[in-house]
Parts: sequence; C-alpha cells; structure tokens
Amino acid sequence: MGLPAATLQRKVIFSGKKYNSSEQTLCGSIVSTRDTKNHESSPIETGKHAAQQILEPCTMPGECWAFDGSGAVVIQLIGKVNVKAVSVEHTSHSQLLPGLIKNAPKDFSVWEPATIPFRFIELKIHNNHGKANYTCLYRFRVHGTLDPVEQA
Repeated sequence: MGLPAATLQRKVIFSGKKYNSSEQTLCGSIVSTRDTKNHESSPIETGKHAAQQILEPCTMPGECWAFDGSGAVVIQLIGKVNVKAVSVEHTSHSQLLPGLIKNAPKDFSVWEPATIPFRFIELKIHNNHGKANYTCLYRFRVHGTLDPVEQA
C-alpha cells in the first residue's frame, strides 16, 4: 500500500497516528532511549508516558515523555528519508500550571547517519529552560520526502 510520490512530498514523513488530513499513518518507532531515565512525577505534572508519546500528535498538558535531566531517543523512520527539517514541540504556555514551562527542551541536536537518505535519526536533548529535575518532550517530527526506492 504505497502513496504516490507527489502526495508524500507534501506530508510529514514521521508523525503520530492520523496526523494528516487523509488520515494515513506515517509512523516511525522508538528504537532506543540510550541511557535516558524516565522521570517519575505526579499526574498533575506529566503523568506516566513512555518515549513513544513523542510520536503522537497530542500536545495537551501532561501528555509528554518526561525524563531526568538530558536525554536521547533513536527513531526508526518509515523508510529511507531525505530529511528537510525537524520539529520539537511543547504544549502552549497558556495551558500550563505556573513554572511548568521551564521543563520545555531548550538546546538539542539531531544526529543522522552519514549516508543520505537514511532510516534512523537520533534526537539529543541537552537541557531545558530551568527545571532542575526533569525535561518534558511533547512531540518530535521529522519532515522530508520518502526515498523513491522505498515507494515501490
């Protein structure tokens, strides 16, 4: 079941369930979180969500992957992708309890293999906006085009 190349070029190659208007699922999957430790917190702050949460389209308060300090996640894309950009998303400041915006990722890097297109990508969160004990990542998206060989 493949989508025409013209359709794929206008869509997010990596996203959560039913993200685009045609409700196609163009998902990747979490391969590893390296040595990142999940943060245990109260349901008011973050609830308990695995790293897979960052692949979902929801950015409602508490619907995030919370981890202690800095962290990393390795993602397998849906195929070999020519990446154009990435997005790191956090919930709206107006929806959060006072002080919780400080857990938003601040500095991050994206690592990919030297060969292009590629199937795996790694996101490293280096710090946040001042929350000492944990960072909360709501959503990570990779934008690009699926390699023509993968579309066959």
